[in-house]
Amino acid sequence: MTFNRAKLSAAGIYSTPSDDIVGEGFIVGVDLQFSLTDMFVLEGSAGQRRDFYTVSGSDEHTLVENYYSYGARAVFGIGSGDMALSLAGRAYGGTLLSDDLPLVGAETEVGYRWAEIGLHHLLIGPWAEAGVSLRRYMWGNETYTNAVNLEYIQGQSRLLWGVQGEVALDLSTVSAGVSLNYAL
Repeated sequence: MTFNRAKLSAAGIYSTPSDDIVGEGFIVGVDLQFSLTDMFVLEGSAGQRRDFYTVSGSDEHTLVENYYSYGARAVFGIGSGDMALSLAGRAYGGTLLSDDLPLVGAETEVGYRWAEIGLHHLLIGPWAEAGVSLRRYMWGNETYTNAVNLEYIQGQSRLLWGVQGEVALDLSTVSAGVSLNYAL
Protein backbone atom coordinates (compact mmCIF):
# COMPACT_ATOMS: atom_id res chain seq x y z
CA MET A 1 0.00 0.00 0.00
CA THR A 2 1.17 3.55 -0.66
CA PHE A 3 0.98 4.88 2.89
CA ASN A 4 4.37 6.64 2.62
CA ARG A 5 3.39 9.66 0.54
CA ALA A 6 2.96 13.37 0.20
CA LYS A 7 -0.26 14.53 -1.47
CA LEU A 8 -1.44 17.81 -2.96
CA SER A 9 -5.20 17.82 -3.46
CA ALA A 10 -7.99 20.06 -4.68
CA ALA A 11 -11.72 19.36 -4.57
CA GLY A 12 -15.04 21.04 -5.19
CA ILE A 13 -17.68 20.99 -2.44
CA TYR A 14 -21.47 21.32 -2.40
CA SER A 15 -23.11 21.57 1.02
CA THR A 16 -26.49 22.23 2.57
CA PRO A 17 -25.89 22.50 6.33
CA SER A 18 -29.55 23.43 6.89
CA ASP A 19 -32.73 23.88 4.86
CA ASP A 20 -32.12 27.59 4.26
CA ILE A 21 -28.31 27.53 3.75
CA VAL A 22 -26.71 26.34 0.50
CA GLY A 23 -22.99 26.45 -0.17
CA GLU A 24 -20.57 25.76 -2.97
CA GLY A 25 -16.84 25.95 -2.60
CA PHE A 26 -13.47 24.27 -2.79
CA ILE A 27 -10.73 22.83 -0.62
CA VAL A 28 -6.99 22.71 -1.30
CA GLY A 29 -4.50 20.98 0.92
CA VAL A 30 -1.32 19.06 1.57
CA ASP A 31 -1.35 15.65 3.27
CA LEU A 32 1.60 13.66 4.57
CA GLN A 33 1.61 9.99 5.51
CA PHE A 34 4.69 8.34 7.00
CA SER A 35 4.88 4.63 7.84
CA LEU A 36 6.74 3.94 11.06
CA THR A 37 6.22 0.19 10.56
CA ASP A 38 4.21 -2.00 8.21
CA MET A 39 1.25 -1.57 10.56
CA PHE A 40 1.55 1.98 11.93
CA VAL A 41 1.27 5.23 9.93
CA LEU A 42 1.48 8.84 11.13
CA GLU A 43 -0.64 11.35 9.20
CA GLY A 44 -0.96 15.10 9.00
CA SER A 45 -2.46 17.76 6.75
CA ALA A 46 -2.91 21.49 6.29
CA GLY A 47 -4.98 23.51 3.87
CA GLN A 48 -7.84 25.86 3.23
CA ARG A 49 -11.54 25.34 2.59
CA ARG A 50 -13.54 28.20 1.10
CA ASP A 51 -17.35 28.09 0.90
CA PHE A 52 -19.69 30.59 -0.72
CA TYR A 53 -23.07 30.39 1.05
CA THR A 54 -26.47 31.87 0.42
CA VAL A 55 -28.90 32.05 3.34
CA SER A 56 -32.58 31.93 2.34
CA GLY A 57 -31.63 33.06 -1.17
CA SER A 58 -29.98 36.25 0.10
CA ASP A 59 -26.63 37.68 -0.91
CA GLU A 60 -23.61 35.41 -1.01
CA HIS A 61 -21.45 35.05 2.12
CA THR A 62 -17.90 33.71 2.21
CA LEU A 63 -16.68 31.28 4.87
CA VAL A 64 -12.97 30.40 4.98
CA GLU A 65 -11.51 27.60 7.10
CA ASN A 66 -7.74 27.43 7.50
CA TYR A 67 -7.10 23.99 8.97
CA TYR A 68 -4.49 21.52 10.13
CA SER A 69 -4.81 17.93 11.29
CA TYR A 70 -2.76 15.15 12.80
CA GLY A 71 -3.44 11.52 13.51
CA ALA A 72 -2.48 7.92 13.02
CA ARG A 73 -3.52 4.85 11.08
CA ALA A 74 -3.20 1.13 11.88
CA VAL A 75 -2.95 -1.11 8.81
CA PHE A 76 -3.76 -4.83 8.76
CA GLY A 77 -2.87 -6.90 5.68
CA ILE A 78 -5.51 -9.27 4.30
CA GLY A 79 -4.80 -12.41 2.29
CA SER A 80 -1.84 -12.37 -0.10
CA GLY A 81 -0.92 -8.77 0.70
CA ASP A 82 -2.79 -6.93 -2.05
CA MET A 83 -5.57 -5.85 0.34
CA ALA A 84 -5.49 -4.09 3.70
CA LEU A 85 -7.93 -2.96 6.35
CA SER A 86 -7.07 0.29 8.10
CA LEU A 87 -8.34 2.09 11.19
CA ALA A 88 -7.53 5.78 11.46
CA GLY A 89 -8.26 8.81 13.56
CA ARG A 90 -7.40 12.49 13.20
CA ALA A 91 -7.85 15.63 15.23
CA TYR A 92 -8.54 18.85 13.30
CA GLY A 93 -8.05 22.42 14.36
CA GLY A 94 -8.08 25.78 12.68
CA THR A 95 -9.79 29.09 12.24
CA LEU A 96 -13.05 30.02 10.52
CA LEU A 97 -13.17 33.46 8.96
CA SER A 98 -16.45 34.96 7.74
CA ASP A 99 -17.51 38.25 6.25
CA ASP A 100 -20.92 38.26 7.95
CA LEU A 101 -22.41 34.75 7.85
CA PRO A 102 -24.94 34.28 10.67
CA LEU A 103 -23.83 32.07 13.60
CA VAL A 104 -20.13 32.54 12.78
CA GLY A 105 -18.12 35.37 14.27
CA ALA A 106 -15.51 37.33 12.35
CA GLU A 107 -12.90 34.77 13.48
CA THR A 108 -13.83 31.52 15.22
CA GLU A 109 -11.54 28.73 16.41
CA VAL A 110 -12.69 25.27 15.34
CA GLY A 111 -11.80 21.80 16.49
CA TYR A 112 -13.24 18.43 15.55
CA ARG A 113 -12.20 14.82 15.08
CA TRP A 114 -12.87 11.99 12.67
CA ALA A 115 -12.48 8.25 12.86
CA GLU A 116 -12.28 5.98 9.81
CA ILE A 117 -12.34 2.33 8.87
CA GLY A 118 -11.11 1.69 5.35
CA LEU A 119 -10.44 -1.09 2.86
CA HIS A 120 -7.54 -0.63 0.40
CA HIS A 121 -6.79 -2.79 -2.64
CA LEU A 122 -3.62 -2.80 -4.74
CA LEU A 123 -4.67 -3.15 -8.37
CA ILE A 124 -1.40 -3.22 -10.33
CA GLY A 125 1.80 -3.68 -8.37
CA PRO A 126 2.59 -0.94 -5.85
CA TRP A 127 1.51 1.94 -8.10
CA ALA A 128 -2.28 1.65 -8.38
CA GLU A 129 -4.66 1.51 -5.45
CA ALA A 130 -8.37 1.84 -4.79
CA GLY A 131 -9.77 2.57 -1.35
CA VAL A 132 -13.15 2.98 0.28
CA SER A 133 -13.73 4.07 3.86
CA LEU A 134 -16.47 5.01 6.26
CA ARG A 135 -15.76 8.15 8.27
CA ARG A 136 -17.46 9.56 11.33
CA TYR A 137 -16.92 13.28 11.91
CA MET A 138 -17.33 14.26 15.57
CA TRP A 139 -18.06 17.98 15.83
CA GLY A 140 -17.38 20.14 18.88
CA ASN A 141 -21.09 20.52 19.64
CA GLU A 142 -21.46 16.73 20.20
CA THR A 143 -23.11 16.10 16.84
CA TYR A 144 -21.89 13.58 14.26
CA THR A 145 -21.79 13.21 10.49
CA ASN A 146 -21.12 9.87 8.80
CA ALA A 147 -19.61 9.85 5.31
CA VAL A 148 -18.30 7.47 2.65
CA ASN A 149 -14.90 8.39 1.21
CA LEU A 150 -13.52 6.94 -2.06
CA GLU A 151 -10.02 7.29 -3.52
CA TYR A 152 -8.19 5.88 -6.53
CA ILE A 153 -4.52 6.55 -7.23
CA GLN A 154 -2.34 5.41 -10.11
CA GLY A 155 0.96 6.34 -11.68
CA GLN A 156 4.39 5.37 -12.87
CA SER A 157 7.09 4.90 -10.23
CA ARG A 158 6.84 7.49 -7.44
CA LEU A 159 4.60 10.13 -9.06
CA LEU A 160 0.92 9.20 -8.77
CA TRP A 161 -2.28 11.01 -9.76
CA GLY A 162 -5.55 10.40 -8.00
CA VAL A 163 -9.26 11.06 -7.87
CA GLN A 164 -11.22 11.22 -4.65
CA GLY A 165 -14.70 11.91 -3.42
CA GLU A 166 -16.78 11.96 -0.28
CA VAL A 167 -20.52 11.89 0.37
CA ALA A 168 -22.13 12.51 3.74
CA LEU A 169 -24.74 9.83 4.40
CA ASP A 170 -27.31 12.53 5.19
CA LEU A 171 -26.37 14.11 1.81
CA SER A 172 -25.52 17.44 3.50
CA THR A 173 -22.08 17.55 1.85
CA VAL A 174 -20.66 16.13 -1.38
CA SER A 175 -17.10 16.67 -2.60
CA ALA A 176 -15.05 15.44 -5.56
CA GLY A 177 -11.49 16.24 -6.55
CA VAL A 178 -8.08 15.30 -7.83
CA SER A 179 -4.70 14.75 -6.21
CA LEU A 180 -1.04 14.56 -7.10
CA ASN A 181 0.87 12.11 -4.90
CA TYR A 182 4.55 11.45 -4.44
CA ALA A 183 5.50 8.10 -2.89
CA LEU A 184 8.25 8.66 -0.31
